[in-house]
Amino acid sequence: MKRMLGAALAASLFGTSPSPVYLTPDGYGSARLGMPVQQITEMLGTLEDGRGDFNCLVARSGKDRGVRLLFIRDRLARVEVRAPSRARTPRGIGIGSTEAEVRRAYGPGLQVEANEYEPAPAKNLTFWTHPDARGVRFETDASQRVVAIYAGDRTIRYAEGCS
Repeated sequence: MKRMLGAALAASLFGTSPSPVYLTPDGYGSARLGMPVQQITEMLGTLEDGRGDFNCLVARSGKDRGVRLLFIRDRLARVEVRAPSRARTPRGIGIGSTEAEVRRAYGPGLQVEANEYEPAPAKNLTFWTHPDARGVRFETDASQRVVAIYAGDRTIRYAEGCS
């Protein structure tokens, strides 16, 4: 009993939760691609720093400061995760994971491309669950560590928000 109370207290103090929030090609936790902004707001709380309009809106989750959401025509299309988020994929990949860990977790189906903004050996590693329609893209830096994860529809290819 004391151990459970201690874990609950630590979780509340340090912002960790006993069960992880997973980032998948279908969404973030219980927030699913295709859901409208209003429904996502009810689930995740107030969205902050919203930029854009009905056609394309990018906003940050009020609950997890490292999570940004991209909405196209009022529907969730992509979730972007950066530090300090502790979100992980169901295969255990999160911010700070190595390129080698991504390759082991996702195997030969991974598409590997140069990173648009970082010098080699930085890369974009993309895994499609439905070819060019739904997937996860991992952005690594020059130290070959994951600095961003994008999950969702084809918008995971967009380098900057709505484009």
